[in-house]
Amino acid sequence: MAYRILKNAGYIPEEVALQKEIVRTEDLLARCADEKEKYKQLKKLNYLRFKLECRMGKNLQVDVDSPYYDKVVNKMTVKGK
Repeated sequence: MAYRILKNAGYIPEEVALQKEIVRTEDLLARCADEKEKYKQLKKLNYLRFKLECRMGKNLQVDVDSPYYDKVVNKMTVKGK
């Protein structure tokens, strides 16, 4: 009953909205000719996919084989030395 009320009010779950935004961003990326805009849309797409995975309960695995490993290691600093 509650879902029906929310649906009639125009509410959609965040996961569905993220999936729609991912599809829209993929379409923009496919049609984009400018390299700067492609890079911007690709970063947005990666962020949206990450956000959807986190929302769905998947944990980010940062191990040596992970594509995020180098980015995380390069951002870390050691203080006190």
